[in-house]
Amino acid sequence: MAGDLPPEPLFDALAALQPGVRVIHGLGVAGTSTVIDHVVVGPGGVVVAGSDSSTGRVKSDGVHLRVRGRDRSPVVDVALWQAEVVRATLDQRGIAGIPVHGVLHWEHLEGLGDRAICLRGVPLLSAGATVGLAAAGDAVSPLAVERIVTALTPHH
Repeated sequence: MAGDLPPEPLFDALAALQPGVRVIHGLGVAGTSTVIDHVVVGPGGVVVAGSDSSTGRVKSDGVHLRVRGRDRSPVVDVALWQAEVVRATLDQRGIAGIPVHGVLHWEHLEGLGDRAICLRGVPLLSAGATVGLAAAGDAVSPLAVERIVTALTPHH
């Protein structure tokens, strides 16, 4: 069952079902110890996703994110920052104007309940919805997808 897969193989399996979608895992941020969990690139743009394995009921007042009473709002700031890092990296490498979305991949969907949660433009999504966001649209050509993946992948 999909819920039993760790995030990396789950994203890979879902991306394989979508034409033209590629996934990069564990993208290091230069000059920091930060690692971006997943970058999904497809016709709909670039989706920068951090996986969150918090269990329990998710509550939001539109400003704060709480899980089992604990403030998890900083993960939204991290998602926004990571999306900006990817956007800036693409700009530096001559690839500008590509839609870049920051999302939180929420591993324990039962905690979200039945309503969409989005804070400061960062939605909490399943892996399928994350890949779907990258797959939906026609903002990025197949050639540009490959250029983006090449630009973001460290060259050894």
